Amino acid sequence: MKIAAYILNQVPSKSVSKTPYELMIRKKPSLKHFHLWDCKAEVKHYNPQQKKLDMKTMSCFFIGYSVGSRGCRFYCPSHSTRVIESDRAVFFEDDLESGVPTLQLVNLKEDHTFLPMPFVTLPTDIVIPVV
Repeated sequence: MKIAAYILNQVPSKSVSKTPYELMIRKKPSLKHFHLWDCKAEVKHYNPQQKKLDMKTMSCFFIGYSVGSRGCRFYCPSHSTRVIESDRAVFFEDDLESGVPTLQLVNLKEDHTFLPMPFVTLPTDIVIPVV
């Protein structure tokens, strides 16, 4: 809910031509830091015990923005705490394996199927009354 309110405060609405952020702070907001939710990212996390040949980054998924800092929150399935915050990340928003749906061309064609229907004849000796 916090992220949705944060995004809605950064974009203009129908009733007012300016954004709520612009009305309150009196300067135009920057939209460069917005990223697709659940996009893949390589995150460099802070680790003071890191050795020289240890992995410097880890593969994560973007899940939101930090409340008290300029960093972002990431879900890391391989990390022990699972959710980390960092401001040093490279986002792969155009990656097909990240789970982000992409537009695909779908060919629509009509396919007619004919089912044989049994032909039923009424016996001639039955009289149907007309009302």
